[in-house]
Amino acid sequence: MADYAKTKTGGINVTRLHREIEADGGIAPTLTGIAEDSAGSDGFTATFDASLSAGEETTLDGLITAHDATSDVVEDVFQIVEATADTTTTSATDTAVNSMTTTPVAGTYKVTFVGSVDHASNNASIFMSIFGGGAKVTGSERRFKRGAGQGDVTVPFTCRAKITVDGTQAIDGCWRTDGGTATMHERQISIERVD
Repeated sequence: MADYAKTKTGGINVTRLHREIEADGGIAPTLTGIAEDSAGSDGFTATFDASLSAGEETTLDGLITAHDATSDVVEDVFQIVEATADTTTTSATDTAVNSMTTTPVAGTYKVTFVGSVDHASNNASIFMSIFGGGAKVTGSERRFKRGAGQGDVTVPFTCRAKITVDGTQAIDGCWRTDGGTATMHERQISIERVD
C-alpha cells in the first residue's frame, strides 16, 4: 500500500474524485481509498495498492487540480428494493405493493418492477404498473388473467418506465384486481438514474 497526502483548495467530493481517478486510465496501481484529513479540511490522503511512478503522480496531481467538488455532475444512483414474503390485495384501485416504494434524489430514472403473481379466482385479472410522484405511467401496466378452470398458476411479470422525480416524490410498484384475491410473491423494483 502507498499513501499520498494531497490538498485541494475548496475540498473534494470523495466519491466523485475516486471515480475520476479510476476512469482516467493513466495510473496503473489501483486506488483503494480516499480519506479526508478532517471535516472542512482541504487535505486528504489517496491510498493505492502500489507506489506510483513519477509520471503517475503527475497524472494524479492533474486530476486533483481539475477536480470540481461542486460541479453539477449527475451522480450514479442504482437501487434495488426487494421482498420475498407473499402479499395480497382485493383492491379494485391501484395501490402500492407492500415494500415496493422508494424515494430517490431528484432526477430521471429507468425503473423496472418485476415479480410473480397468481389469482384465487377464475376469470379474474391482476394489473401491475409503475407510479412516479403519485401518477401512473400508463404504458407500464401489465395484466394477468386467470382463465376459467386454469387452476393455481403463478406467472412472472415485468413493468418498465422512465420517470422524473423531484427528490420528495416516491416511485411505486402498484397493483389492483378486478375481483377476488390476488397474491404477489417474490418481487423487486429497481431504479437507475439516467440524467
